[in-house]
Amino acid sequence: MNEGWHSLEFRKAGFATLTYDSFSARGMNEKAVINAATGPLASAVADAFMALRLLSRHPKIDPGGIAIVGFSFGGEVAHLTAFEWLRSTFGLEQRRFAAHVAYYLAGVYGTVADKGAYTGAPILMLLGEKDDNLPVVKIEGYLSYAKGVGREAPIEVVVYPGARHAWTVSNLGPLRFYPQYGSSRRCPLILLGSDKPPLLIDGQAKPFDESFLRKCLGEGQGYSMAYDASIRAKSASDTVQFLERNLRR
Repeated sequence: MNEGWHSLEFRKAGFATLTYDSFSARGMNEKAVINAATGPLASAVADAFMALRLLSRHPKIDPGGIAIVGFSFGGEVAHLTAFEWLRSTFGLEQRRFAAHVAYYLAGVYGTVADKGAYTGAPILMLLGEKDDNLPVVKIEGYLSYAKGVGREAPIEVVVYPGARHAWTVSNLGPLRFYPQYGSSRRCPLILLGSDKPPLLIDGQAKPFDESFLRKCLGEGQGYSMAYDASIRAKSASDTVQFLERNLRR
């Protein structure tokens, strides 16, 4: 989801913002991106790290005070950029984001719960109680998995009662089901790491099964979206408070 309102909200709070578009330059429309697999996500993660590199070299910007905020597909990118092995892929000189905020992320990937799996920067996940694209229980299971093996993820979760996917998008209007968009809600998280990625099934990392993924993706086509002005205002306030805690130390 392409969001612009948050830039104004963050500027009001005293934060400078940069909004970039990973799709237009590649000729991608939103529907193609949402229904695609790893290609657009890979390029979007690369764009995020290149934006971080660009900003961190600016003489008037504190390189240790740059955060990333993303919505839906962008929320997935905001989470992925907290994975240490992905950050280090871009070279030892690649800085880390100081904080990550993921609004109603896609819920496709997690990371194998190894030592140093995350960069150590704090992560805020903002989830909708009734989001049928990313059920809250899916994230709860992921956090329990990491905690259970002694590698608790640095993730703070806020769940908004009654919220649906894309609650910040004002032109959506009332609740509606969108059958044209793919969803991984019935699929387990794919756990990224240095080896072939396993699947998180019943709290355990199980061998990757491509046929299983194809089946669950086929069963999960479509999800609901609805705008909610009050939840948008509350989530913006929660984001600003999170950034103030973690960027203004």
